[in-house]
Amino acid sequence: MIFRGIPLGAALAGLVAVAVGACGTEPTGVETCRRIEEERCRAAAACGNIDLDVPKHNGDSVGDKVEGCILWYHDACLHGLMNSEPDNRSVEVCIEAIKAGDCNVVAHPEQSPACLWIVPPDRRPSLDAGDAGDASDAADSGG
Repeated sequence: MIFRGIPLGAALAGLVAVAVGACGTEPTGVETCRRIEEERCRAAAACGNIDLDVPKHNGDSVGDKVEGCILWYHDACLHGLMNSEPDNRSVEVCIEAIKAGDCNVVAHPEQSPACLWIVPPDRRPSLDAGDAGDASDAADSGG
């Protein structure tokens, strides 16, 4: 899948990576990654600016392309998340934001206040007080 000319693999640099930490090298958040990416693949079908032809797969219908995307990320997510596993509520809030959001949220969920946890704290852009309040409000209200 390509978002605005950028391969999705590159767009996911903040989401999918090998988790290496003090507790070992086991990946964390594999299922969380899969859930987020599956929802993005499904939502991408309605976005004209998201190319579901990459990665290459069999089939020409939109359904085949969505399934191809889901299967690709099933394996790609084996590396897990760059940061620690979020709580279930945070994951659900992010998934709902992807479902309800516009195509920009589908292409870049890490930029949505509901999905800020995707990017590790040390890699997040600094937020002013208004933005930080909006992010916590979105997480608290579920949207």
